[in-house]
Amino acid sequence: MPRMRLSAKTLPSIAGGAVGEMIDQAMARCLADCDDRAGLKKNRSVSIKVELGPQTDEQGNLIHVNLGVEVGCSIPNQSLDVQKIDMKQGRDGLRGEFVTTEGEPDEVEENLGKAS
Repeated sequence: MPRMRLSAKTLPSIAGGAVGEMIDQAMARCLADCDDRAGLKKNRSVSIKVELGPQTDEQGNLIHVNLGVEVGCSIPNQSLDVQKIDMKQGRDGLRGEFVTTEGEPDEVEENLGKAS
């Protein structure tokens, strides 16, 4: 196994390029969401967390450092505003009934595509 200095430049090549692949996949997810929901002006983010854990012998001398890498993609939650929920008195007490004035069932998929 070749030796290399750990740096931001070499990080993607760790574990045979697996770290770089993780970063690429997270970037692709965020970019795809930007394309899918271009009207939503909230930022998407890719986070890279590097953890370094020193391992010592009984005398406290450094033996090696354990390296952990975590890559995440943060995209805004989907949301849809419902016009109203009517509360009706039933035999078992109040119950909510969904009431909307727009859209037929076949338009639901179209409306979900517009959800922010």
